[in-house]
Amino acid sequence: DHRPGPVVSGDLRQGPDAQGWALGGPGTVIAQGGIEVEHVDAVIAAGAFGVAVTGAILASPDARAAAHALREALDEAVRP
Repeated sequence: DHRPGPVVSGDLRQGPDAQGWALGGPGTVIAQGGIEVEHVDAVIAAGAFGVAVTGAILASPDARAAAHALREALDEAVRP
């Protein structure tokens, strides 16, 4: 059952703990907005299920390389 949940606004530049209060409820949290390769591990560690990285890919001069780097960071972040 994948119904959209509440939208929670936060500023990742203040750190993933600034958004941590939103992760206590039921449902799946996808981090979006300001997510770069160096943020992936922190947002997964904070409890996010995944990341949305449209800007990080589209703003990159090499979208393929950016997508690959972000995928690698996500894979590394979710490894037990």
